[in-house]
Amino acid sequence: MKKDILFIISTLRCGGAEHALVSLLNVLDYKKYNVDLMILCREGMFYRNAIPEQVNVIEPDLSISAVLEPTMKNMLHCLKKCELTYIWMHTKRIIGRILNNKGVQGNFWSNYWKKYGRYVHCLEKEYDASIGYLEGLSNYFCIDKVSAKCKIGWIHTNYTDSAQNKKMDQEYFPKFDYMVTMSEPASETLKREFPEISNQIHTIHNILDKKEVMHLAQEYVEEIEKKDEEIVLVSVGNILPAKGYDMAVEACKKLVQSGAKIKWYIVGREDQAETIKKKIEEYNLKETFILLGMKKNPYKYMNISDIYVQCSRYEGFSTTIREAKMLCKPIVATDCQGINDQIENGINGTLVDMNAESICQGILELVNDKKIMEEYTTKLMEDSKNENDMNIELKKLYDLIG
Repeated sequence: MKKDILFIISTLRCGGAEHALVSLLNVLDYKKYNVDLMILCREGMFYRNAIPEQVNVIEPDLSISAVLEPTMKNMLHCLKKCELTYIWMHTKRIIGRILNNKGVQGNFWSNYWKKYGRYVHCLEKEYDASIGYLEGLSNYFCIDKVSAKCKIGWIHTNYTDSAQNKKMDQEYFPKFDYMVTMSEPASETLKREFPEISNQIHTIHNILDKKEVMHLAQEYVEEIEKKDEEIVLVSVGNILPAKGYDMAVEACKKLVQSGAKIKWYIVGREDQAETIKKKIEEYNLKETFILLGMKKNPYKYMNISDIYVQCSRYEGFSTTIREAKMLCKPIVATDCQGINDQIENGINGTLVDMNAESICQGILELVNDKKIMEEYTTKLMEDSKNENDMNIELKKLYDLIG
Protein backbone atom coordinates (compact mmCIF):
# COMPACT_ATOMS: atom_id res chain seq x y z
CA MET A 1 0.00 0.00 0.00
CA LYS A 2 1.33 3.42 -0.95
CA LYS A 3 2.27 5.90 1.76
CA ASP A 4 0.90 9.43 1.74
CA ILE A 5 3.64 12.08 1.89
CA LEU A 6 3.30 15.85 2.17
CA PHE A 7 6.04 18.33 1.28
CA ILE A 8 5.65 21.93 2.45
CA ILE A 9 7.60 24.91 1.14
CA SER A 10 6.95 28.63 1.50
CA THR A 11 7.41 29.52 -2.20
CA LEU A 12 8.79 28.13 -5.44
CA ARG A 13 10.85 31.22 -6.18
CA CYS A 14 14.23 30.94 -7.87
CA GLY A 15 16.44 29.63 -5.07
CA GLY A 16 18.63 26.73 -3.99
CA ALA A 17 16.14 25.04 -1.64
CA GLU A 18 13.33 25.37 -4.17
CA HIS A 19 15.52 23.90 -6.90
CA ALA A 20 16.57 21.06 -4.59
CA LEU A 21 12.94 20.22 -3.81
CA VAL A 22 11.95 20.10 -7.49
CA SER A 23 14.97 17.89 -8.22
CA LEU A 24 13.93 15.56 -5.39
CA LEU A 25 10.32 15.39 -6.56
CA ASN A 26 11.49 14.38 -10.03
CA VAL A 27 13.29 11.26 -8.78
CA LEU A 28 10.96 9.99 -6.02
CA ASP A 29 9.54 6.48 -6.32
CA TYR A 30 5.87 7.10 -7.10
CA LYS A 31 5.14 3.38 -7.00
CA LYS A 32 5.64 3.61 -3.23
CA TYR A 33 4.37 7.09 -2.42
CA ASN A 34 1.42 9.37 -3.06
CA VAL A 35 2.88 12.87 -2.87
CA ASP A 36 1.15 16.14 -2.07
CA LEU A 37 2.91 19.51 -2.24
CA MET A 38 1.74 22.55 -0.29
CA ILE A 39 3.19 25.86 -1.57
CA LEU A 40 2.25 28.38 1.11
CA CYS A 41 2.74 31.54 -0.97
CA ARG A 42 1.90 31.61 -4.67
CA GLU A 43 3.72 34.87 -5.40
CA GLY A 44 6.86 32.98 -6.38
CA MET A 45 6.21 30.10 -8.80
CA PHE A 46 9.44 30.05 -10.84
CA TYR A 47 9.72 26.25 -10.75
CA ARG A 48 5.98 25.47 -11.02
CA ASN A 49 6.22 23.89 -14.48
CA ALA A 50 9.07 21.63 -13.35
CA ILE A 51 6.92 19.78 -10.79
CA PRO A 52 6.24 16.24 -12.05
CA GLU A 53 2.66 15.35 -12.95
CA GLN A 54 2.51 12.66 -10.25
CA VAL A 55 2.60 15.36 -7.56
CA ASN A 56 -0.70 16.75 -6.31
CA VAL A 57 -0.24 20.47 -5.69
CA ILE A 58 -2.55 21.69 -2.91
CA GLU A 59 -3.95 25.16 -3.46
CA PRO A 60 -3.73 27.33 -0.31
CA ASP A 61 -7.17 28.04 1.15
CA LEU A 62 -8.42 31.51 2.07
CA SER A 63 -6.94 31.36 5.57
CA ILE A 64 -3.42 30.72 4.24
CA SER A 65 -3.50 33.27 1.42
CA ALA A 66 -5.11 35.89 3.66
CA VAL A 67 -2.49 35.51 6.39
CA LEU A 68 0.61 35.03 4.23
CA GLU A 69 -0.06 36.90 0.96
CA PRO A 70 -1.20 40.53 1.40
CA THR A 71 -2.30 41.19 -2.19
CA MET A 72 -5.23 43.31 -3.33
CA LYS A 73 -6.67 40.25 -5.10
CA ASN A 74 -6.77 38.32 -1.83
CA MET A 75 -8.13 41.38 -0.02
CA LEU A 76 -11.06 41.57 -2.46
CA HIS A 77 -11.65 37.85 -2.01
CA CYS A 78 -11.85 38.36 1.76
CA LEU A 79 -14.28 41.25 1.28
CA LYS A 80 -16.56 39.06 -0.83
CA LYS A 81 -16.51 36.40 1.89
CA CYS A 82 -16.99 39.02 4.64
CA GLU A 83 -13.97 37.61 6.50
CA LEU A 84 -13.37 40.58 8.81
CA THR A 85 -10.42 39.04 10.69
CA TYR A 86 -8.53 38.36 7.46
CA ILE A 87 -9.41 41.81 6.09
CA TRP A 88 -7.85 43.39 9.19
CA MET A 89 -4.68 41.27 8.90
CA HIS A 90 -4.48 42.02 5.18
CA THR A 91 -4.72 45.75 5.79
CA LYS A 92 -1.92 45.67 8.38
CA ARG A 93 0.35 43.60 6.12
CA ILE A 94 -0.20 45.84 3.09
CA ILE A 95 0.52 48.97 5.16
CA GLY A 96 3.58 47.22 6.59
CA ARG A 97 4.88 46.45 3.11
CA ILE A 98 4.43 50.07 2.04
CA LEU A 99 6.23 51.39 5.12
CA ASN A 100 8.96 48.76 4.99
CA ASN A 101 9.95 48.86 1.33
CA LYS A 102 13.36 47.38 2.14
CA GLY A 103 11.75 43.97 2.41
CA VAL A 104 11.36 41.40 5.14
CA GLN A 105 14.06 41.60 7.78
CA GLY A 106 15.45 39.22 10.38
CA ASN A 107 12.87 37.18 12.28
CA PHE A 108 9.83 38.79 10.65
CA TRP A 109 8.19 35.56 9.50
CA SER A 110 8.71 33.64 12.72
CA ASN A 111 7.28 36.50 14.78
CA TYR A 112 4.45 36.93 12.29
CA TRP A 113 3.57 33.23 12.44
CA LYS A 114 3.60 33.29 16.23
CA LYS A 115 1.12 36.16 16.18
CA TYR A 116 -1.16 35.19 13.29
CA GLY A 117 -0.51 31.50 12.58
CA ARG A 118 -3.49 30.54 14.74
CA TYR A 119 -5.81 31.96 12.07
CA VAL A 120 -4.56 29.47 9.47
CA HIS A 121 -6.72 26.36 9.13
CA CYS A 122 -5.29 22.88 9.67
CA LEU A 123 -5.17 20.46 6.75
CA GLU A 124 -7.87 17.80 6.97
CA LYS A 125 -5.91 14.92 5.44
CA GLU A 126 -3.70 12.74 7.64
CA TYR A 127 -0.31 11.76 6.24
CA ASP A 128 2.20 9.02 6.86
CA ALA A 129 4.94 11.66 6.70
CA SER A 130 4.95 15.44 6.52
CA ILE A 131 8.12 17.30 5.51
CA GLY A 132 8.69 21.01 6.15
CA TYR A 133 11.28 21.46 3.42
CA LEU A 134 12.64 24.87 4.43
CA GLU A 135 13.53 26.61 7.68
CA GLY A 136 10.95 29.02 9.07
CA LEU A 137 7.35 29.02 7.83
CA SER A 138 7.46 25.58 6.21
CA ASN A 139 8.59 23.97 9.45
CA TYR A 140 6.13 25.90 11.61
CA PHE A 141 3.22 24.98 9.33
CA CYS A 142 4.31 21.33 9.40
CA ILE A 143 4.14 21.21 13.20
CA ASP A 144 1.05 23.35 13.78
CA LYS A 145 -1.24 22.58 10.86
CA VAL A 146 -0.58 19.01 9.69
CA SER A 147 -1.52 15.64 11.16
CA ALA A 148 1.16 13.05 10.31
CA LYS A 149 2.66 9.90 11.82
CA CYS A 150 6.16 11.19 11.08
CA LYS A 151 7.26 14.83 10.85
CA ILE A 152 10.55 15.92 9.30
CA GLY A 153 12.00 19.44 9.42
CA TRP A 154 14.60 20.57 6.87
CA ILE A 155 17.27 23.26 7.23
CA HIS A 156 18.93 24.59 4.05
CA THR A 157 21.36 27.03 5.59
CA ASN A 158 24.13 27.43 8.14
CA TYR A 159 21.90 27.96 11.18
CA THR A 160 24.38 30.02 13.19
CA ASP A 161 25.07 32.57 10.45
CA SER A 162 21.50 32.97 9.19
CA ALA A 163 18.89 35.16 10.87
CA GLN A 164 16.73 32.48 12.48
CA ASN A 165 14.58 32.79 15.60
CA LYS A 166 16.37 30.39 17.93
CA LYS A 167 13.99 30.94 20.82
CA MET A 168 11.04 29.92 18.65
CA ASP A 169 12.93 27.04 17.05
CA GLN A 170 13.77 25.67 20.51
CA GLU A 171 10.03 25.27 20.91
CA TYR A 172 9.40 23.72 17.48
CA PHE A 173 12.42 21.54 16.64
CA PRO A 174 11.92 18.97 19.46
CA LYS A 175 8.43 18.31 18.07
CA PHE A 176 9.89 16.89 14.86
CA ASP A 177 10.75 13.21 14.63
CA TYR A 178 13.79 14.14 12.55
CA MET A 179 15.67 17.28 11.50
CA VAL A 180 17.58 17.17 8.21
CA THR A 181 20.36 19.37 6.84
CA MET A 182 22.14 19.15 3.48
CA SER A 183 25.76 18.76 4.68
CA GLU A 184 27.76 17.29 7.53
CA PRO A 185 29.11 20.71 8.69
CA ALA A 186 25.56 22.11 8.70
CA SER A 187 24.45 19.14 10.83
CA GLU A 188 27.30 19.71 13.28
CA THR A 189 26.34 23.38 13.54
CA LEU A 190 22.72 22.45 14.26
CA LYS A 191 23.83 19.96 16.91
CA ARG A 192 25.88 22.67 18.64
CA GLU A 193 22.92 25.04 18.59
CA PHE A 194 20.41 22.38 19.71
CA PRO A 195 22.32 19.68 21.63
CA GLU A 196 19.08 18.38 23.13
CA ILE A 197 17.97 17.04 19.72
CA SER A 198 21.37 15.80 18.46
CA ASN A 199 20.07 12.26 17.95
CA GLN A 200 17.27 13.52 15.70
CA ILE A 201 19.57 15.36 13.27
CA HIS A 202 20.46 13.71 9.95
CA THR A 203 22.32 14.70 6.78
CA ILE A 204 20.79 14.22 3.33
CA HIS A 205 22.68 15.89 0.50
CA ASN A 206 20.61 17.75 -2.07
CA ILE A 207 19.58 15.52 -4.93
CA LEU A 208 21.28 16.37 -8.22
CA ASP A 209 20.73 14.37 -11.38
CA LYS A 210 24.18 14.52 -12.98
CA LYS A 211 22.92 13.33 -16.37
CA GLU A 212 20.31 16.09 -16.40
CA VAL A 213 22.88 18.74 -15.38
CA MET A 214 25.25 17.64 -18.14
CA HIS A 215 22.44 17.56 -20.70
CA LEU A 216 21.14 21.05 -19.87
CA ALA A 217 24.69 22.44 -19.82
CA GLN A 218 24.97 21.79 -23.56
CA GLU A 219 22.24 24.26 -24.51
CA TYR A 220 23.30 27.27 -26.57
CA VAL A 221 23.77 30.61 -24.78
CA GLU A 222 22.61 33.53 -26.89
CA GLU A 223 23.50 36.36 -24.49
CA ILE A 224 27.22 35.59 -24.26
CA GLU A 225 29.63 35.85 -27.16
CA LYS A 226 33.10 34.78 -26.11
CA LYS A 227 35.95 36.81 -27.56
CA ASP A 228 39.55 35.75 -28.03
CA GLU A 229 41.71 36.17 -24.92
CA GLU A 230 38.68 37.29 -22.89
CA ILE A 231 38.07 35.35 -19.67
CA VAL A 232 34.42 34.68 -18.85
CA LEU A 233 33.49 34.57 -15.17
CA VAL A 234 30.07 33.34 -14.05
CA SER A 235 28.37 33.45 -10.65
CA VAL A 236 24.97 31.88 -9.96
CA GLY A 237 22.83 32.93 -7.02
CA ASN A 238 20.14 35.43 -6.10
CA ILE A 239 21.35 38.94 -5.35
CA LEU A 240 21.15 38.91 -1.57
CA PRO A 241 23.63 40.11 1.09
CA ALA A 242 24.56 36.51 1.93
CA LYS A 243 25.82 35.93 -1.62
CA GLY A 244 28.44 38.68 -1.38
CA TYR A 245 27.85 40.47 -4.68
CA ASP A 246 28.93 43.73 -3.06
CA MET A 247 32.39 42.17 -2.74
CA ALA A 248 32.15 40.76 -6.26
CA VAL A 249 31.51 44.13 -7.91
CA GLU A 250 34.41 45.67 -5.96
CA ALA A 251 36.63 42.77 -7.06
CA CYS A 252 35.52 43.32 -10.66
CA LYS A 253 36.56 46.97 -10.43
CA LYS A 254 40.01 45.90 -9.24
CA LEU A 255 40.30 43.31 -12.03
CA VAL A 256 39.56 45.93 -14.68
CA GLN A 257 42.07 48.32 -13.10
CA SER A 258 44.68 45.54 -13.25
CA GLY A 259 44.18 45.26 -17.00
CA ALA A 260 42.54 41.82 -16.92
CA LYS A 261 40.34 41.13 -19.95
CA ILE A 262 37.26 39.68 -18.27
CA LYS A 263 33.48 39.61 -18.46
CA TRP A 264 31.60 38.67 -15.29
CA TYR A 265 28.03 37.39 -15.68
CA ILE A 266 25.60 37.08 -12.76
CA VAL A 267 22.65 34.67 -12.97
CA GLY A 268 19.99 35.10 -10.29
CA ARG A 269 16.96 36.96 -8.99
CA GLU A 270 17.50 40.72 -8.59
CA ASP A 271 15.15 41.52 -5.68
CA GLN A 272 17.87 43.36 -3.72
CA ALA A 273 20.07 44.51 -6.59
CA GLU A 274 19.70 48.30 -6.35
CA THR A 275 22.95 48.86 -4.46
CA ILE A 276 24.83 46.58 -6.85
CA LYS A 277 23.36 48.37 -9.88
CA LYS A 278 24.45 51.73 -8.47
CA LYS A 279 28.00 50.40 -8.01
CA ILE A 280 28.02 49.06 -11.58
CA GLU A 281 27.03 52.52 -12.80
CA GLU A 282 29.50 54.31 -10.51
CA TYR A 283 32.43 52.10 -11.54
CA ASN A 284 31.49 52.14 -15.24
CA LEU A 285 31.17 48.34 -15.33
CA LYS A 286 28.02 48.01 -17.45
CA GLU A 287 29.90 46.09 -20.13
CA THR A 288 31.93 44.03 -17.65
CA PHE A 289 29.76 43.09 -14.64
CA ILE A 290 26.53 41.95 -16.26
CA LEU A 291 23.30 40.99 -14.45
CA LEU A 292 21.38 38.41 -16.49
CA GLY A 293 18.49 37.92 -14.05
CA MET A 294 16.70 34.64 -13.32
CA LYS A 295 17.30 31.77 -15.73
CA LYS A 296 15.53 28.42 -15.71
CA ASN A 297 18.69 26.73 -16.95
CA PRO A 298 21.73 28.15 -15.14
CA TYR A 299 23.92 25.23 -16.19
CA LYS A 300 24.49 26.46 -19.73
CA TYR A 301 25.88 29.72 -18.32
CA MET A 302 28.10 27.89 -15.86
CA ASN A 303 29.31 25.66 -18.67
CA ILE A 304 30.38 28.55 -20.90
CA SER A 305 32.48 30.08 -18.10
CA ASP A 306 36.26 29.88 -17.93
CA ILE A 307 36.12 30.34 -14.15
CA TYR A 308 33.17 29.86 -11.82
CA VAL A 309 33.17 32.38 -8.93
CA GLN A 310 31.22 32.19 -5.65
CA CYS A 311 31.51 35.08 -3.17
CA SER A 312 29.14 33.86 -0.44
CA ARG A 313 29.39 35.04 3.16
CA TYR A 314 27.82 31.78 4.36
CA GLU A 315 26.17 28.67 2.95
CA GLY A 316 24.48 25.61 4.35
CA PHE A 317 25.77 23.61 1.41
CA SER A 318 26.55 25.39 -1.84
CA THR A 319 24.69 23.47 -4.54
CA THR A 320 26.12 25.76 -7.22
CA ILE A 321 29.67 24.81 -6.20
CA ARG A 322 28.71 21.16 -6.51
CA GLU A 323 27.20 21.83 -9.94
CA ALA A 324 30.31 23.72 -11.09
CA LYS A 325 32.40 20.75 -9.93
CA MET A 326 30.18 18.41 -11.96
CA LEU A 327 30.91 20.58 -14.99
CA CYS A 328 34.64 20.48 -14.13
CA LYS A 329 34.97 24.26 -14.02
CA PRO A 330 37.92 25.97 -12.31
CA ILE A 331 36.48 27.57 -9.17
CA VAL A 332 37.37 30.61 -7.09
CA ALA A 333 35.25 30.86 -3.95
CA THR A 334 35.20 32.44 -0.52
CA ASP A 335 36.37 30.30 2.39
CA CYS A 336 33.14 29.64 4.29
CA GLN A 337 31.19 26.64 5.55
CA GLY A 338 29.21 24.98 2.80
CA ILE A 339 32.01 25.74 0.33
CA ASN A 340 35.25 24.84 2.10
CA ASP A 341 33.96 21.32 2.73
CA GLN A 342 33.75 20.87 -1.06
CA ILE A 343 36.88 22.71 -2.22
CA GLU A 344 40.40 21.69 -1.23
CA ASN A 345 42.39 24.88 -1.69
CA GLY A 346 45.00 24.61 -4.43
CA ILE A 347 43.89 21.08 -5.35
CA ASN A 348 40.46 21.30 -6.98
CA GLY A 349 39.83 25.04 -6.64
CA THR A 350 40.94 28.28 -5.00
CA LEU A 351 39.58 29.45 -1.64
CA VAL A 352 39.96 33.13 -0.81
CA ASP A 353 39.31 35.41 2.14
CA MET A 354 35.99 37.21 2.35
CA ASN A 355 36.98 40.56 0.84
CA ALA A 356 37.23 42.12 -2.61
CA GLU A 357 41.03 42.20 -2.75
CA SER A 358 41.35 38.48 -2.00
CA ILE A 359 38.66 37.60 -4.53
CA CYS A 360 40.43 39.73 -7.15
CA GLN A 361 43.82 38.13 -6.46
CA GLY A 362 42.35 34.62 -6.50
CA ILE A 363 40.86 35.23 -9.93
CA LEU A 364 44.01 36.92 -11.25
CA GLU A 365 46.12 33.94 -10.22
CA LEU A 366 44.09 31.73 -12.56
CA VAL A 367 43.80 34.33 -15.32
CA ASN A 368 47.59 34.73 -15.37
CA ASP A 369 48.40 31.02 -15.10
CA LYS A 370 46.27 28.79 -17.32
CA LYS A 371 48.20 25.77 -16.04
CA ILE A 372 46.46 26.09 -12.66
CA MET A 373 43.08 26.11 -14.41
CA GLU A 374 44.03 22.98 -16.35
CA GLU A 375 45.16 21.23 -13.15
CA TYR A 376 41.87 22.04 -11.42
CA THR A 377 39.87 20.75 -14.39
CA THR A 378 41.87 17.51 -14.50
CA LYS A 379 41.36 16.94 -10.76
CA LEU A 380 37.63 17.65 -11.02
CA MET A 381 37.29 15.20 -13.90
CA GLU A 382 38.94 12.53 -11.74
CA ASP A 383 36.70 13.36 -8.77
CA SER A 384 33.53 13.32 -10.89
CA LYS A 385 33.91 9.57 -11.33
CA ASN A 386 33.24 9.23 -7.59
CA GLU A 387 30.26 11.62 -7.50
CA ASN A 388 27.85 10.52 -4.77
CA ASP A 389 25.03 8.35 -6.13
CA MET A 390 21.70 10.15 -5.66
CA ASN A 391 20.10 6.79 -4.81
CA ILE A 392 22.13 6.75 -1.58
CA GLU A 393 20.56 10.06 -0.56
CA LEU A 394 17.08 8.90 -1.59
CA LYS A 395 17.44 5.81 0.58
CA LYS A 396 18.29 8.01 3.58
CA LEU A 397 15.00 9.86 3.10
CA TYR A 398 13.01 6.65 2.56
CA ASP A 399 14.50 5.22 5.76
CA LEU A 400 13.34 8.26 7.75
CA ILE A 401 9.84 8.10 6.26
CA GLY A 402 9.74 4.41 7.25
